[in-house]
Amino acid sequence: MSPSQWKVISNDPIEKVYENSTSFNDEIKSFGCESTFENLFKEDIKFEKFLQTERISTYLYAFVVGPYEFIEYDGKDKDQYAPLKLYAWKSFIKYVDANMFFQLTKSGMDYYADFFGIPYPFRKYDQLFVPEFNSGAMENVGCVTFNESYIPRGDSFPQS
Repeated sequence: MSPSQWKVISNDPIEKVYENSTSFNDEIKSFGCESTFENLFKEDIKFEKFLQTERISTYLYAFVVGPYEFIEYDGKDKDQYAPLKLYAWKSFIKYVDANMFFQLTKSGMDYYADFFGIPYPFRKYDQLFVPEFNSGAMENVGCVTFNESYIPRGDSFPQS
């Protein structure tokens, strides 16, 4: 559950978005749940249901929520790769060099597909620049997080 204007990102794509309690409660009741969640839905609130994540190590699970904007890879060869997106807070998205990140990501995916003999095995590959992140980066499955200080701004490359 999040404010309607925020993005919610996890290891797998969103399957369904509930913007009111009626549709959400109908689904909950289909599982045999007697409770309803009328009081949880207020103005400008939504609930996202994600596709079920395949088995992964628990430390690779990610769930990120905030006022993010994204840039999606839309190159002519996009069918060769899982969907690629870069996320940053709205105030920082203008500093993200999407072409550089997409080229590096595609090069890495090509290298490892050749090395292991299989393409990237997950449904998506999101990269997020997270404010106040307590480490440099975390390679979560389908949802790689970076400290926001790694976004170059102007002529310098900020250090964390």
